[in-house]
Amino acid sequence: MTSKIALVSLNVSYSPAQDRVLLSASTGDEQRIHLWLTQRLLRLIRPHVETWLTNNGIDPVESNENKPNKSTAPGKSPSQAVPKKQPKPHQELLVTHIDVGTQGKKIQLTFRGAEHQQNQYFVQLQAGQLNAWWNGIVQTCGLGKWSIEDPAPEALTAQETGVTLH
Repeated sequence: MTSKIALVSLNVSYSPAQDRVLLSASTGDEQRIHLWLTQRLLRLIRPHVETWLTNNGIDPVESNENKPNKSTAPGKSPSQAVPKKQPKPHQELLVTHIDVGTQGKKIQLTFRGAEHQQNQYFVQLQAGQLNAWWNGIVQTCGLGKWSIEDPAPEALTAQETGVTLH
């Protein structure tokens, strides 16, 4: 049976060793969860997040990697956002799916992993909260020199070549 667990806080950082964005989250009972996001997944979710923000009266952050990164927290430079050592989490999940839904004036993001993993984690955010979170994601992607502006390819196709083997 799959259980959905609410997340009450999210911190965003970039892990050069993993080449992934890390969402370090906590639940209401103080469990620490690490959710790993790939560049491809962030590219796929970007249009949904930014459209929802626009429809709720907020201009989404411009995700241009050529712009200088702003501080991810007051008094911190972007280089300080790269984690030195994260505390050991209770759970770790390589996120393979993010379900996006709305509930009234809130958006709900549900993070899921592989089919055999039982837990799903979700967060509900109002437009201002989502914009701040998304701004942190975009700035953190800049640390990895990631572009999330270009749409991710929906499918990779192989091209046939005229090679003859003798």
